[in-house]
Amino acid sequence: MSDYTVVKWSDVENAAAGFGFAEDQLVMRFGRGALGCKEQGVTFAKFGKGFKGTLGHTQKAQEEVYVIVSGTAEMNIDGTVSEVGPGSAVRVGAGVWRAFRAKGDEDVTMIITGAPVVENDGEIDMEWWPN
Repeated sequence: MSDYTVVKWSDVENAAAGFGFAEDQLVMRFGRGALGCKEQGVTFAKFGKGFKGTLGHTQKAQEEVYVIVSGTAEMNIDGTVSEVGPGSAVRVGAGVWRAFRAKGDEDVTMIITGAPVVENDGEIDMEWWPN
């Protein structure tokens, strides 16, 4: 018997709404639960064109990889700001603060993976990257 799960990202709750973000600003669809992942997390993220959010986050034990699918983003990793675009992948280790913003005239979409799965591993600072 095969062990697999298929989900549509549009069927996964937008967790960013819980932080007061409108759908055209920020979308974060955490797929780990919907997919039944045991060893990794996977997220669909969309930053609306012109999104300049201030929130950043870090993970205590989890390593994450961000794969930019479309659009151009500015990433701030521990205070170093760089530009990334489609086809780029960024690995961020545990204990490192990070944040992304949209740059340009189009939405930024990315797929984010993280492992190992550790409950309550993240810390969010809503004002980490000032405007």
